[in-house]
Amino acid sequence: MYAAFKDGRIDRGALRQVLARYAPQPSPGQYWVAGVDATNVARPESPTAEDRTYLYVHNLPKCSAPVTSGWSFSTVVILPETPSSWTYILDNLRISSSQTAGEVAAAQLAVIVPLLSKRLLLTADRYYGSAAFVEATAEVECDKLLRIASNRVLYYPAPARTGQRGAPKKDGARFKCNDPSTHGVPTETWCGQDEHGQVIRVTAWAGLHFKRCRHVSLTLIRVERESATGKKRDPFVSWFIWIGKEQLPLSRVWPTYRLRYSEEHGYRFDKQDLLWLDPHFRTPEQFQCWTDVMSIVHDEVVLAQQFPFWFST
Repeated sequence: MYAAFKDGRIDRGALRQVLARYAPQPSPGQYWVAGVDATNVARPESPTAEDRTYLYVHNLPKCSAPVTSGWSFSTVVILPETPSSWTYILDNLRISSSQTAGEVAAAQLAVIVPLLSKRLLLTADRYYGSAAFVEATAEVECDKLLRIASNRVLYYPAPARTGQRGAPKKDGARFKCNDPSTHGVPTETWCGQDEHGQVIRVTAWAGLHFKRCRHVSLTLIRVERESATGKKRDPFVSWFIWIGKEQLPLSRVWPTYRLRYSEEHGYRFDKQDLLWLDPHFRTPEQFQCWTDVMSIVHDEVVLAQQFPFWFST
């Protein structure tokens, strides 16, 4: 097996086309929702492994350094309509030491989205809710629902020119998420119940932008949930940005974003059941080849679960 992965090569362009062709179609009236995230492949005891980087490790005791070394992979998946581990992998690509997760994700989306038969709605966590990622994906033809940090600052459109001397203003009034005095009048509001039957309030402000990418107009959305625990990973107030051809109904903002949690379950399935981390290859190229094979098997299992008659015949 190790000799095969040492000498083997996979045509990534052809693989992407095949995976896009067989991507499960959404139910009538449902969005085709995708997620993008990065995960670690720790190799702390492999000092000769090429191109290792420092990786952040979650949930360690406060007295421990929350870092290890190894490789990191950026994964784009189709999310199931019911939260579960049944994600469908569209691409799984290593992030080299000279790249960021956002740069790799933007490059993946630029290639994958044109291969798909329907418009995609992309969800991602706070790392991707930045001006840099919005700028990098500005030309990608897909809708985006991205979570952002609660201290983000955006801007209203620049005011009209006054005719006075000097350069015109490039940005309008400041909007700081955690400063209610800067919010102004919302464009739209909605109040209903969440999945637990608790009150949820959603407020939107349209026409804002990041200073670093003024040409991309977006809608800023605040979600307030009474059922939240108030902890760091489950705050009472969450902030999102929406970029798309049409405005996502505010009643669908939180249910749509919740689908993103399935990607974590998909990673767990890959690592625990499909043995993604078990082989110890010497080079990142060999591990990339193994990752592609694992991704193919992952998708075959998903298709077998959804369409068993394909495999029984």
